[in-house]
Amino acid sequence: MNIKRLFLCGALALSMTACGKKDPTEKLVTMMEDLADAVDSAKGDCGKMAEGVQQVADKYKDDIKSMKEAGEAAKKDKDQQKKLMDKYGDRIMKAVPKMMDMSKCADDPKMKAVEDSLKGLM
Repeated sequence: MNIKRLFLCGALALSMTACGKKDPTEKLVTMMEDLADAVDSAKGDCGKMAEGVQQVADKYKDDIKSMKEAGEAAKKDKDQQKKLMDKYGDRIMKAVPKMMDMSKCADDPKMKAVEDSLKGLM
């Protein structure tokens, strides 16, 4: 996973609106926090990192489509984006630095395979 995708994910999180019973933005931010924890706990071990990231991807696989759709619908609403930044910005800014360590394993075959699990969102 590259840095560009991480920031795209953050931007998507900030552009989402609530829909359905559960806020897809909350789901995405929680997923980012879970990814950050998985990456951080791997301590640079690419195999362990790939396993942890895959577990997170599996946990949220049923939500990825709804999170992406909500984000696409909200991208044009600047007021909503500001509200979401106010609400979720701190959490995202804490998660992103931990997620940056994924770049250390970008060439690892296991991590490349895991990226497929996150396609459509990152």
